[in-house]
Amino acid sequence: ELSKITGIGTQEIQNLTTAADQAGVSAGIMTQGLGFLARNIYAASQGSVDAQKAFSALGVRIHDANGKVRQADDVFYAIADKFQKLPDGVKKTALSMELLGRNGKELIPVLDKGTEGIGKLAGQSVNLTDEQIEAGVELIKTQKQLATITHDLWQQGVAPLLPAINDLLKRFVVW
Repeated sequence: ELSKITGIGTQEIQNLTTAADQAGVSAGIMTQGLGFLARNIYAASQGSVDAQKAFSALGVRIHDANGKVRQADDVFYAIADKFQKLPDGVKKTALSMELLGRNGKELIPVLDKGTEGIGKLAGQSVNLTDEQIEAGVELIKTQKQLATITHDLWQQGVAPLLPAINDLLKRFVVW
């Protein structure tokens, strides 16, 4: 789903979430940050001055040499290379939040690694294939269907008995 939202390939998303995990940052924070970054890249490409300022403050370009909008992972790595050189402090925190959302500050330990460091952390991952990911998505859908069916069966089987159960409990209390 994140791949569809951000345009980042599933393998690269797995690499980035593994790198985040290795740096002590949850995969959820990483995925939220990437989603927010994709939104900011689009906003900047559409002329949003605020979004453009955040990228400009770091000297990160959102367009490649051919004028095409860069992929979110490519921009993320460019941001990481800039963050690696920035001193810690309020500017770094503010920029991380502007570019990567409210939880962007939590991604600073990942960004501080730079492209090379993120690559080393990501190298520790065992990535699923696209087929395995699709099978996992199908498994989750099937589990949800099973949960719904089980819930419905329980309601249909137990709901008619609730008045009798309530009456029995009341008699027990009186006893």
